[in-house]
This record gives sequence, structure tokens and C-alpha cells, in this order.
Amino acid sequence: LLKASLTANAVKVSPHNFPEIYDVLQDVKYVLDYPKDVQVYIVEEGTVNAFLAKFFRTELIVLNSELVEDMIEHDKLLQAKWVIARFVGALKAKHTRFFFIRVIINSLEKLQIFNIFLLPYERAIQYSGDQIGLAVCKDLDQSLMAFYKFMVGNELSHRVNPTGIMEQEKEMGFFAS
Repeated sequence: LLKASLTANAVKVSPHNFPEIYDVLQDVKYVLDYPKDVQVYIVEEGTVNAFLAKFFRTELIVLNSELVEDMIEHDKLLQAKWVIARFVGALKAKHTRFFFIRVIINSLEKLQIFNIFLLPYERAIQYSGDQIGLAVCKDLDQSLMAFYKFMVGNELSHRVNPTGIMEQEKEMGFFAS
């Protein structure tokens, strides 16, 4: 039901719809030697974000329209490549293998006691996906710009200063790693 709801309210990336994004997906799958089918859907959302979902054997990457709108231009396609590569890389690294266990743990997150274990694990997964995305994208500036868009959106991303991010990381200490 969740997949049906998602796909009924989104546009599937294909050679006919958003061929630029489709070509990026095919390139990423080739570079990462990932033969399984990965479907990409674009949804209308007001926030810039993306997520990976797995419904039984179907692997989906959901991209919000605002994110795609800004990255679909030729000179910004490397940003889209970073985003897609971090998710296909997560699939290749089998980050989704504990999906159902993580759903249960996330439902218990309100107890806060599990957060000390869950948050570092979640960050480690995100970090490795970021690194895979960078390895495939091969452009640090474009990868960082895509990352900034995840953090603050399209309009403000160009105003993020990496020095400030590094200072913020130092304030967080262990939990920012």
C-alpha cells in the first residue's frame, strides 16, 4: 500500500520522463557495478530532500521536485550524481539489510535510551553513503553543494561556508562523527 501510494503520486524517472536523471542513474549503477533494478521517483514537496526506500525486492530512490529542479541543469548534474550514488552505494553496501529491525528501533526512539546506539550507527551509514557518492561524482565542490542543499535547501545552499560547518562539528564532538 505504501509503494502504491508513493508511486501513484509521483513521476517515475525513465528515458521518457527526466532522461537526464535516468542517464545519471544508469551511469552510477554501471560505475558501482550494481545490476539490480533501482527505480527513481520524483515527488512534489516543498522541502529539498531525498530518501531511499525498499519495499520487499523493489528498491526506490525518492527525490523531491525542488531538489531535481535545481540539479537537472547540465552544469549541476554532478550534484544529482552524488545524491543518486550515495543511495545506490548504500544498496551496494547492503545498508538496507536491517531495514525492518531499524523500523522497530526507530519506533522505540521515543524511549531515548536506544539513541546512544542508534544515532552513531545512522551517522556512520550516512557518512559511508556520502563517501561513495563523492567517489562516483569525483567533484568535491559539486558534492558539497548537493550536501548543503540537503541541509538548508536550494536558495540558501550557496551561502553555507565549510569553515562554519567544521566549527559546528567540533562543538558536537563525538556525536557529529
